Amino acid sequence: MSIIIAHVSAADLRGMQRKASLHPWSARWTVSRFAEIGDTVLFYASRPLSSLVATGEVASIPKLNDQPGHHFRGKYFARVDSINMLENPRSRIDIMTAIPDWGYWRSPIATIVVPAAHAGTLAKLVALSPKQFTTSDESGIEGARYLASHLRIERDSGLVRRKRITTLREKGRLACEVCDFDFHERYGKSGEGFCEVHHLQPLGHASEAHSTSLSDLAVLCANCHRMIHRGTRILSVSGLRRIVMARRRTGKDATTGSGRRKAAT
Repeated sequence: MSIIIAHVSAADLRGMQRKASLHPWSARWTVSRFAEIGDTVLFYASRPLSSLVATGEVASIPKLNDQPGHHFRGKYFARVDSINMLENPRSRIDIMTAIPDWGYWRSPIATIVVPAAHAGTLAKLVALSPKQFTTSDESGIEGARYLASHLRIERDSGLVRRKRITTLREKGRLACEVCDFDFHERYGKSGEGFCEVHHLQPLGHASEAHSTSLSDLAVLCANCHRMIHRGTRILSVSGLRRIVMARRRTGKDATTGSGRRKAAT
């Protein structure tokens, strides 16, 4: 389990204090996109206290708020249960004194997952109940065998192969249609003829078998393919390309073309 730092406005804090007699209670709150169910939330009030003031527990998977024009558009929300006010709020100065090498508290603005190296110390500082928080050498049990049943969607591997062959014949290379990454150029012979192929219309959205043509497929690198399918709403190839191109224009992308580092200026 991890610890999430969430933020509380002055108005939120007044509301929390009014509800203190009803504790614990639940609320929908902005959390880190990486929060998981069961993670502990520590609420930080920058004004007027500059202190950690309450605790809670993540009770749902974070979801992106993509409502146009909404004040919190682009933020991730989750239900937080068991919200309780801390009997002894811990100030930003207390935390900086206890964990001097954690630079976040010099300007604690972002909603974050507490780094593993600091989770245990912070938990003790706010007197959290004993719990297995993430540590730098966290381990888990893997490798057990079990029998599972899955509903599989039939795919035509021959169609994917023909897409690769046709793209090579027409363009001379298998470059990602989003970021231009080329496995052959980067990895040499090991990457020759390799790419991932994406269905522009996800097969999972179809209720029955249907015809797929080569124009319904896109050549992608593994990173862009994963990003397109990340989250509850699938991105379009053109939409992700606009994001990548915009970051390159503003100099925020560390790579260009087939993943080559930009030359230092």
